[in-house]
Amino acid sequence: RFGAIELSADGLSGRCLSSRWDGSCISGMGCYSSKVHHIRFRIENKTSNYWFFGIITASQQLTSSISAVQSACGWWDLGYIVVNGKTKDGNRTKTMNSGDEVTLILDCDNRLIQLQHHGRNALVGIQIDLEQCPFPWKLVIRLDSEHDCVKIVH
Repeated sequence: RFGAIELSADGLSGRCLSSRWDGSCISGMGCYSSKVHHIRFRIENKTSNYWFFGIITASQQLTSSISAVQSACGWWDLGYIVVNGKTKDGNRTKTMNSGDEVTLILDCDNRLIQLQHHGRNALVGIQIDLEQCPFPWKLVIRLDSEHDCVKIVH
């Protein structure tokens, strides 16, 4: 974890403690380099406009500007795509809200990550350039406001 993040005793949820933007983020304990992995999250509380869901290479340390590191690939909400640390213009519509569930799919065999929003029946994907984001990968989520909370569900 980086910044003002509190983890639950079971390690399945993280909550932002900061009342101002400081780039607080959490990463998973696992590293992924083969097969397909589905990690389902529930957005327990979301007060900020956008969260980042994605991956970085496992050797990358967490920083306040995690979505700008060269290996970062993922999404701000569903509309803004981040590829190799660069945000592409996208849809500014806020689509993730408290109570929503999303699944981050890491398809290592096909070098693909996907984010599925269950309530909106939406699925977005990014092909990963292994030169920019080499294996193993680790997941990362950035929470931007006090009381923002995300939980891994089974």
